[in-house]
Amino acid sequence: MSKLLLQINGVGRILSCKPLWHLHYYSSNAAASSRNQPQNPDSMVGHLMDSLGFSQTQALSVRKRLSAYKSFKQDPDLVVSFFQGLGLDKTQIKRFISTEPRLLFCSVDKALKPRVQIFQDLGLSGPDLTTFLAHHAYILRRTDCYIRRPIECLRDILGSDEIVVEVVKRCGRLLDPYAPLAIEPNVALLRKFGWSGDKISKFIVNKPWIILRETKWLEGLLQGAETDFGIPRECKMFYHGVLVYASLKKSTFDEKVEIFRSCGWTDTSIRSLVRNLPFTFTLSEANVRKSAGFFMGELGYKDEYLASHPILLSLSLERRVKPRYEILKILIEKKLISERVNHYNAFCFNDLKFANLYLHPYKDEIPEKYESYMSNCRRGMVRRAEN
Repeated sequence: MSKLLLQINGVGRILSCKPLWHLHYYSSNAAASSRNQPQNPDSMVGHLMDSLGFSQTQALSVRKRLSAYKSFKQDPDLVVSFFQGLGLDKTQIKRFISTEPRLLFCSVDKALKPRVQIFQDLGLSGPDLTTFLAHHAYILRRTDCYIRRPIECLRDILGSDEIVVEVVKRCGRLLDPYAPLAIEPNVALLRKFGWSGDKISKFIVNKPWIILRETKWLEGLLQGAETDFGIPRECKMFYHGVLVYASLKKSTFDEKVEIFRSCGWTDTSIRSLVRNLPFTFTLSEANVRKSAGFFMGELGYKDEYLASHPILLSLSLERRVKPRYEILKILIEKKLISERVNHYNAFCFNDLKFANLYLHPYKDEIPEKYESYMSNCRRGMVRRAEN
């Protein structure tokens, strides 16, 4: 039997060149005897138009892709009914039949049901299952062992079916039969960089698509976070640096550097900032300018200080920093607290601790500020509860 070597994403795959009739197209045991009779492929054009709303052009395109078939023993109505029973609507079925028309003639009992059951046993159900099938129905043409392999691969890495389902819902391509060919060497590379199993699992949950990229690309990503961000791989911030670096284009990274420079930052401070808290490079230009302007202009902080206390740049100016700053200013003016109050701590405290230190003891002296701040806190708690 001849074989064909395909290069897909840099991975060689050996595909057998057997004729298409080797696929398991059997009649359903549940079908009536009349449905066991061979179906004429030419009749499928009208069927697709009537049952799934295909246009004539679309139906003819599907028929053309099945030109190698002279007849089919499986009634496509059985397949459509099966997928509708799972909860897929006609639009979803039409979408994947357009790309995988051979599914119409798979045996429901011997092929589709047991293969769908594999995903149900994993924990995919309801809308999660139908969404997955609508976008990745081609997987159902694979044999059971090919379907199970990526599941077992992910289970070994992530540790539980619940986490596997979580990442699959975000990136269904992880269950592609050939996904392990990319996943396994990439996991080995992450281990080479010193990542623990827990960190690798967390990384896949955060950025599942990355683990499917070419290993050479992933290695470039890891090295870029180490060199461009200046974060050693042994540093606990390296993981966060990789996540941020993966979300930035080179041009975006350069733009962020220029924004900080225009705010009066030195390259040394910028490098220190991204090394201490990579997340700051995901902040918008407007937020960077407002925060830098307030802390450096109003409070007189130097860029070196902000680089060593980067959390300040991530705090909301309007909802947290400015309201607290106004309260502290009033308390200082009334000589209720020292002028040497630690603004950094005051800005970083949670609402309860800030209120206990700077509001409750002085609520009679600043009743309006007290009521306003506590009211805002209550609204914030409601928003967080709703989210």
